[in-house]
Amino acid sequence: MVVDAMFCMKCGAKRGATDDAATTIAKAAKAPASGEDADSNINREELVNQISDMVKKLQAGPKPGLTHNAKKWKDKLREDPYNLDVMHALGLAYAQDEHWEKCANVMIRGLKRTEEFKDVEKSYDYLYTLCQASLRVKKFQQAMMVMKELKVPAEGTFIEFEVLQCQVYCANGDSQKGIKAFHQAIKGSGFADASAVWAMCHTYLKKVEAYDICKQAIEALAQKEEDPEVAQKKLVVLEGIAELRESAKAEATGGPGWVKVAKYCGGIYVIFLMFVLYYLEGKSLASLKIGK
Repeated sequence: MVVDAMFCMKCGAKRGATDDAATTIAKAAKAPASGEDADSNINREELVNQISDMVKKLQAGPKPGLTHNAKKWKDKLREDPYNLDVMHALGLAYAQDEHWEKCANVMIRGLKRTEEFKDVEKSYDYLYTLCQASLRVKKFQQAMMVMKELKVPAEGTFIEFEVLQCQVYCANGDSQKGIKAFHQAIKGSGFADASAVWAMCHTYLKKVEAYDICKQAIEALAQKEEDPEVAQKKLVVLEGIAELRESAKAEATGGPGWVKVAKYCGGIYVIFLMFVLYYLEGKSLASLKIGK
């Protein structure tokens, strides 16, 4: 996840908060070329297991109850309800546990106080996490309000912020600004980084019918690769992972007709795995290494 210094833009969590599905997408895009290192290869069974674990995690939803870490910070906030550092720590703990509603509810209380942080990076982390939590619980106008408070630190967060802007603008129906942010995020990037950005913005671009336009930019980069055919197939795999991720999330939320949704997701899962197995038959898996 994307999660090295450049790719903390995990479509759901900043630094302390985790999102294995987003990590899967990003690492799939940034994997080394086929045959680069024999030790980096993973076998077919491991690949299937990683995808299966991703789906199960998404379908399971948030962890039941509170972890020890979340409970610790919740107790501290009860003792000192206006402590911004404690709000930050509790918000991150909730994000790690995928309790996004609780995360948003706690951190929104400090929205106008982040300038109290002496560390600019900490202020950014706080607002970034709050913005992502707001997106997760579909409070899109709140996400927009939070994003406008963000001041990007000088080092290493530009692409991450452009991805966030694309997500927020698209979530609020502003396709023009969403597309602009997307192109800013991939500006000067090669196929691997740009396709990871595209996968992370996948769902949001579809909301405003900007998906195909942005995909064309990634396909153009794929044609510049040493092996355009392999790059194009890799793009299909990334798209399949992103679709699978959203289908699993839809199944997890339940709602009317959940049985049909479950069957639909199951069908997508089987088809996708068949495609992956076919594509990887006889090939090095290094170029599609995914997951942690």
